[in-house]
Amino acid sequence: MIDLRNGKKISDVVISTALGHGGSGMFPYNLLPGYRSLMRAARKTGTTIFSKSATRHKRIGNFILEDPRTWKYVQRIRGSFNGMLNAYGLTNEGAAIEAQKIYRAREGGFSVIPNFFSEFAKGKSVAIRETLEAIEIYARVLGNQFSAVELNYSCPNSGCEIRANMENCADCTSEVKKAFPWLFVIAKIAYDHPFEFA
Repeated sequence: MIDLRNGKKISDVVISTALGHGGSGMFPYNLLPGYRSLMRAARKTGTTIFSKSATRHKRIGNFILEDPRTWKYVQRIRGSFNGMLNAYGLTNEGAAIEAQKIYRAREGGFSVIPNFFSEFAKGKSVAIRETLEAIEIYARVLGNQFSAVELNYSCPNSGCEIRANMENCADCTSEVKKAFPWLFVIAKIAYDHPFEFA
């Protein structure tokens, strides 16, 4: 893929959400040698990293680092070599703080693209407005380092009915493209969305 703003290439292989909200690693996994090896390889090769989803404002999702009951959302996949199921989401500090984390990761040599979740459970117009506000924040904080965003329309931890949000997602994507025509927009849809939506 080509980054439309500055002509730089987005890597053919990407790392999606595994390196946290900032895209430069996630505690306590960064204590593991294999995970640190992934972090080094991503930085050395310039592999594109999608951050973990942020929302416009701070949100507590189904995972809290300090709460051992919520660790059930991060599990090893049985029969898989080092595979992990990452079924937690949407606990984040909000777009303004998460943008700062991405900025620091990029300054540290990581190639990070923000991942944003539009909260349609708040209503379509609020979700679209907050999406546009978040993108303005990313543009302000990241400056010319900001050229792409992934809009996450597939989070199962959102409280939304994923299959019913297609019109909202299409309208949100359209509004983002109208407001930011230079922005490369990736719409991440769910495996249970109908093929026609893709």
